[in-house]
Amino acid sequence: QHVKESGKDSGKENGKDSGKENGKDSGGNIQLQDIHFAYEGGSSIFSGLNLAIQTGERVAIVGPSGAGKTTLISLLLGFNRPQSGSIFIGETTLKPGNFLNTRKNMGVVFQHHPMFDASLSENLKLNRSHLQEQDLWDALRRADLADFVTKLPDQLNTEIGVRGLKLSGGQRQRLAIARAMLGDPQIILLDEATSSLDSVSEHQIRRALVELLKGKTSLTIAHRLSTILDSDRILHLDQGVVLESGSHEELMSLKGSYARLYELQFKKS
Repeated sequence: QHVKESGKDSGKENGKDSGKENGKDSGGNIQLQDIHFAYEGGSSIFSGLNLAIQTGERVAIVGPSGAGKTTLISLLLGFNRPQSGSIFIGETTLKPGNFLNTRKNMGVVFQHHPMFDASLSENLKLNRSHLQEQDLWDALRRADLADFVTKLPDQLNTEIGVRGLKLSGGQRQRLAIARAMLGDPQIILLDEATSSLDSVSEHQIRRALVELLKGKTSLTIAHRLSTILDSDRILHLDQGVVLESGSHEELMSLKGSYARLYELQFKKS
């Protein structure tokens, strides 16, 4: 049965073991417990946020600018720290001493993903010297980018320029997806991964994301509601509070804040 959730009780489960089912590994489990966070000199973003995401669950977050969507991602990555409360990634409590280890369990694709003035191969490998050339081609194929790279004179040795400017926006996004695949993370964080792209590029990226998200826990931030309709759960976040939580069908049947947001966007499109 669907119920509305406030910022103080959304998704709260029985402690950090709620990601385990019959002894299964919960390395893809995410939990935020009683999170309080405000930027220095700013107003509060979260005041007692509770959220549990189960291993393998696909969760999307929607809401207006300033709702706290990107702040939530930054907290999970350890870029910002809450003033109080606990964050669990799998069975590990997120804290300064283990940020690097917990990030190894996460793949991230941003709207404007960082690229380096180096070759395609170097941008894919980063410091993972154990990766073989076949690993790179497999990831490019799954990210729908292999055909493009095979047509380049230098293929994997092609220099992509400062911030990857020799590639189109869609190609950079698919390269970021291939890079995330190579890390084989259990958790995928997507922040506006298909924004500001033409329809052809968006279609290619959505196909690549299907490959990336297979068997993974995912948390997706999106303004285009059409990209997250098949999520297991959608959270409507506003001013740091989860107003509603449920599948697209459940939220539309409520005829509440999410339904109004969807209908408004549908009319605009």
